[in-house]
Amino acid sequence: MSGRTGRSFRPGIRFLGVLIALWAAYAGAGRVSGSPEPRPDRLCVADVDSLNLKQLTFGPARIQTPTWAPNGKGLLVQMDERSGWDLWSVDPQSGERQNLTQSLGFDGRPSWSPDGRKLLFDSERDGDLNVYVMNADGTQVRRLTDSPALDYQPAWRPGGREIVFYSRRENGAPQLFKMRSDGRDQRRLTRGVMGDGSFAWSPDGRKLLFSAHREGREDIYLMEAAGGEKRLTGGPARAAFPSWSPDGHKILFTRYYSAPGNSTEGAEVCVMNADGSAETVLAARPGTHYAARWSPDGTKIVFVSNGSIWVMNAAGGGRLNLTPDATPLRSYRSPAWSPDGRRLAFVLEDHQ
Repeated sequence: MSGRTGRSFRPGIRFLGVLIALWAAYAGAGRVSGSPEPRPDRLCVADVDSLNLKQLTFGPARIQTPTWAPNGKGLLVQMDERSGWDLWSVDPQSGERQNLTQSLGFDGRPSWSPDGRKLLFDSERDGDLNVYVMNADGTQVRRLTDSPALDYQPAWRPGGREIVFYSRRENGAPQLFKMRSDGRDQRRLTRGVMGDGSFAWSPDGRKLLFSAHREGREDIYLMEAAGGEKRLTGGPARAAFPSWSPDGHKILFTRYYSAPGNSTEGAEVCVMNADGSAETVLAARPGTHYAARWSPDGTKIVFVSNGSIWVMNAAGGGRLNLTPDATPLRSYRSPAWSPDGRRLAFVLEDHQ
């Protein structure tokens, strides 16, 4: 796939099912078990400049959430190869891989510590879904939460001294909690109606973005480290999955539009200032555009559009399709930048 030039940006909505399945699997907190017939997912890495694409995995499997090690030398994926969901390390050059968890229960939604030495994840290995930590090589697994409810989707605060996670331990409704890196001092952060959305720390660790279902829709809210919440988005369309720019001045997010009957008729990639002002659409309908993420230097944005991986500049121009071979039976999702911004990891879902 080398030597290609950019294709024109041609939106459509046929890949909406992929969008819904991806975010439901990532954000849902229900019990997740292995599948006897894994779908044909493949982990891929592409060079952003040369457009060379390398497939790293080949066997039948379900794959979610590829994430790069902070040093860029390894990839971590959540993968199910008939025996259930585990966390696997994958070499981005050779494709060599290692199962890090190998437990009977679900293991997923990993998060690297800022120094790359530890991994957070959620697991059902002891019966209930709780938050765990282990060394990056899979050793010294330790449970950090012990709740009969659901504790899930943990992430480190910049600096690595605190952890934020979702929990349903109070009244069965999801709320954001935080704790120290050793599991002590677990405290609730949010109070209003939440929903299983997403959250993101600002680069300096002083502010937290999250999405919540309030006032009849899902919007993006900002929480200061000292407390207090501010709604940043409004309007009739859902706003979710926020992402900070590396300098902390801008926020990427996705707006979802509903047709009569509450079905989604498309999604747009948007950007706004950190205070919620100057909202601008970067990838507009028609079509389904989502999973937008800044490059490490903040000059580019990757996103998924109708089953293809696209890259554009921070202002929304210069669009380039990295995967023009996408079809209804061959689609791409879950893009993740390497720390140096030169490569992208993503998942190919191939039903051909």
